[in-house]
Amino acid sequence: LGSEMSFEYHKAQIEHILSELGYEPRPIQEARAIALSELADSNFTGIAISCGSGTTTVWLGLMGMDNPNFQFSIGIGGDWIDNNAAENFAGLTRTKVQTVKEKGIKISEFSGDNTLQGNALLESQARQALSIYYREYIKNVVKGIKHKLETEQLPEFDGPIPLVIAGGTSMPSDFIEVFKQEWEKAKFSLEFSDFRKATNPIPSFAKGFLI
Repeated sequence: LGSEMSFEYHKAQIEHILSELGYEPRPIQEARAIALSELADSNFTGIAISCGSGTTTVWLGLMGMDNPNFQFSIGIGGDWIDNNAAENFAGLTRTKVQTVKEKGIKISEFSGDNTLQGNALLESQARQALSIYYREYIKNVVKGIKHKLETEQLPEFDGPIPLVIAGGTSMPSDFIEVFKQEWEKAKFSLEFSDFRKATNPIPSFAKGFLI
């Protein structure tokens, strides 16, 4: 959504290579893999979101049934956050932003100390910029999901459904809390029983692919 990005060429190339090696390739969307890994307790009913580096993929399902209208991507991810954060301060690089992010951040902690100097100042600026662009990223993801679901005929759910998130971009400790805040602001009619992060946000992909 909102991007001209296409993965068909890459998918076809990988399928060709694997087929020549004697395998039968079966492409699976990342968010669907997360659903297979994390939504067994709700009979594979709910929303799964994969927050990746280049894109954010979304899957919505009822009893595990595939519907191509409810498997889609939003053309921003962790790289978008890093690139935008790095452009805000002189001397701040994407590598520095990534280093600070990997140390662990809280999106809700918007603070900067301009009295610092050198590396400490750059780190403080990186945290400030990451706080801004993480929230902007989440707002855009929520907006994209809401737009997509409002334009499709949703399945008939028996009640509130779970929403699970995984992927490297979802690692900040308060990611789910901020996501829930922004979803509630969007005032979408779909009700959720809970918002949660995957038990293991990175390995959940592999577990889902195996299933």
